[in-house]
Amino acid sequence: MNTDKALSVCVVDDIARFSDIICSNAAQYLSKMNIAAKIKAVSQPQELDRLDLSSTDILIADIDLGEGQDNGISLANRVKRCNPRCQIIFVSSYLNYATEVYSADHIWFILKSQLEEKLPLALSRALDNLSAGAASPLVLKRGREQYTIDTDTIICIESHQRKALIFCTDRIEEAYVSMSALEKRLPDSKFVRCHNSYIVNLAMVEVFSSGSLRLANDISVPVSRQYRAATKAAFMEYSLMKLGGANE
Repeated sequence: MNTDKALSVCVVDDIARFSDIICSNAAQYLSKMNIAAKIKAVSQPQELDRLDLSSTDILIADIDLGEGQDNGISLANRVKRCNPRCQIIFVSSYLNYATEVYSADHIWFILKSQLEEKLPLALSRALDNLSAGAASPLVLKRGREQYTIDTDTIICIESHQRKALIFCTDRIEEAYVSMSALEKRLPDSKFVRCHNSYIVNLAMVEVFSSGSLRLANDISVPVSRQYRAATKAAFMEYSLMKLGGANE
């Protein structure tokens, strides 16, 4: 997280009373943590249509946003496509949504009846994730120059001849570096080697099967027999970590 600028937080709830309560609780916690933040509340459908979340750090979204509108889950998926580092927190008055939220990459699910107790925990994890992502970019060389890639934007990495092709949400980079070297430099809590030629970001996995993974941006990669057990274990561990956030 870049501490030189104010944290950008967006709260989306079609009931203005609830969005005001969420904003107030978020502001109180962030102020207590001495974190400067710009918190925007959105409750009107026309505002949602014009919303630009490409630079938002934390999105707190109700799941039911009213008839004829995106729900919070589809909104979160739209945001993640343009802003993978955004931390998604879902809120709802209904517990039955707790299982539906796993179709979107999020860090916490909060019942509105538990907002005061759970929101600080969710915001703390969001801040930790933002700080971790900002603190450890992937540093690579291009000729004599060095450049960095935010690891949250990486979908997968493919070994191609002597190069590594790094598929990001907005571009493809090339680097003369081995897969084993990249494996050591990427956080093992989020990345797994699923094939001799592929490393994937678990946060980008949309469908897991025994022989392949379907990732964001309609990318599919194979899972080899050699790496199948390790890939499955890593995927389950990552999923349980996210589930733990919803239940804490």
